[in-house]
Amino acid sequence: MVGEIFGKKDFISVFPLKAFYNKFPSQNIEGELRFGVSIPKKKFKRAVDRNEIKRLVKEAIRLNKTFLQESLYTKEISLHVMVVCYFDKIPNYISVEKRIKQLLERLTKRINCDE
Repeated sequence: MVGEIFGKKDFISVFPLKAFYNKFPSQNIEGELRFGVSIPKKKFKRAVDRNEIKRLVKEAIRLNKTFLQESLYTKEISLHVMVVCYFDKIPNYISVEKRIKQLLERLTKRINCDE
């Protein structure tokens, strides 16, 4: 799955987040949506810090992904997304949520435009 996502050139960037995605026809009636989150070890040496950022990003995605899911459901498309975070320091939840919303909105527009 990871090779398929990073092998393509489909990505959306909202600094400091970059989302690589792969869309394909759904196997079942509903569209499937799967997310992965990656934090570079080069920026954050301690696993505790990387895990904290991952928790913030995953929670923001969980709370804001509904409009993207509805779009996938109507088009019968499955989507796998890998979010790579390039923060300089540990962010607060409000800034993460703001950027995740922007990222999901752009991703929804891109999915709706591509036919």
